[in-house]
Amino acid sequence: MKELGIQSVIRKKVYKHKYKPSNVADNVLNRDFSTSKPLEKICMDITYIPISNSSQRFLYINVAKDLFNGEIIAYDVSSRNDTILVKNTIDKLTKMNLSDSCILHTDQGLQYTRKQYSTQLRENSIKQSMSRKEKYWYNAPIESFLVI
Repeated sequence: MKELGIQSVIRKKVYKHKYKPSNVADNVLNRDFSTSKPLEKICMDITYIPISNSSQRFLYINVAKDLFNGEIIAYDVSSRNDTILVKNTIDKLTKMNLSDSCILHTDQGLQYTRKQYSTQLRENSIKQSMSRKEKYWYNAPIESFLVI
């Protein structure tokens, strides 16, 4: 290579920017899944449903589950996994007669760490709670529901 004056091209490694959550709430629920009255503790999560043989086509469903009786109390389905999906589910929840000390527990997904989400909860007097990263058992009631 020296004789011919050839040099290899060294490319700089490109690092993808990782999303840094703007709002991570405390884990208020802390795996205490028992409750004495309806609409006091709610778990929520998003999952996808494949709709074709292609790996590119999914429907996304955001589900809210009441921990009092395990009932699904609100959900929304969309072809896009975005903040509107979560907003629509929260809108449905706020039309219900929620407990004064209602806790809404989620994971640290992109949609749940947005400022708009926490603002919407605060405006509706809903206490926000989040699992720690990669600790799926902290949101076990809803994770077990969403297994397809």
